[in-house]
Amino acid sequence: QGIARPSVYHAVVVIFLEFFAWGLLTTPMLTVLHETFSHHTFLMNGLIQGVKGFLSFFSAPLIGALSDAWGRKSFLLLTVFFTCAPIPLMRISP
Repeated sequence: QGIARPSVYHAVVVIFLEFFAWGLLTTPMLTVLHETFSHHTFLMNGLIQGVKGFLSFFSAPLIGALSDAWGRKSFLLLTVFFTCAPIPLMRISP
């Protein structure tokens, strides 16, 4: 069943990729926010991160229910893919 037996290493890799992608996207985002809102850069960053957290809080039960029905690995890979997708896209068009 599936690709391999579940282990802690799967979760470690997923968490590393999530935070690595988040870190790579924060610096260019702060640059754009500074150009747009020069006096309120960190306020706008806080609002963006707050909305992201709020939406994550409400979508997590839905993602959890879907992953229970269709398998966790596919949803972990899907979330990691969409978290890391903006990195090459920002390289193509900053």
